[in-house]
Amino acid sequence: MVEQSNSTLQLEIDHIHIPFDLEFLRRWREGDPEVVPPEVLAWKGNGRQFSYGSGEFWAARYFRSKEYEVIEGYDLVSKKSIFKEHNAVIQFRLGEDRVKEFSAAAQKWNRAGFRVTTNLDMFIFNKDEAYFVDAKKGRDFLKPNQLRFIYLAQEILGVPSRVAAMDVQATEPYITTRIYSLT
Repeated sequence: MVEQSNSTLQLEIDHIHIPFDLEFLRRWREGDPEVVPPEVLAWKGNGRQFSYGSGEFWAARYFRSKEYEVIEGYDLVSKKSIFKEHNAVIQFRLGEDRVKEFSAAAQKWNRAGFRVTTNLDMFIFNKDEAYFVDAKKGRDFLKPNQLRFIYLAQEILGVPSRVAAMDVQATEPYITTRIYSLT
């Protein structure tokens, strides 16, 4: 839901708290091939050691276990996307005209100096619903460029966005709602 007060937009965003295993995180950081996908092991630099990608991997696994289709690479904003096949699935699901309108609006905001990210971490869907997801763990939070994507996705595409919160305290998944301000 989006509400506007003065020049501030209020965005209500559901957080799906997913139980997160610290032992998995330790093994991820160490590069254990039993838990880390080969493409991540091939990364250059020290990103994996800082746990980059672990929350996204864990969240995608969770949603697949709930029988959702998960698209992890897409780009609905750039004119020259390398994710053409994934973008085509999203366009088919949401409507090509609406996705083009979304892209044009995001590009317009970018030109005006209000950066809009090209994607959240995932697009999740099944026969009944679809939404965008950004995985967060620890102190990570939604940034303004992500909030702008979420706003445009809701307003133009009619698709909500959610946060998959990796929660080391949770024993079962649960949902909370947070209100974010976008100026």
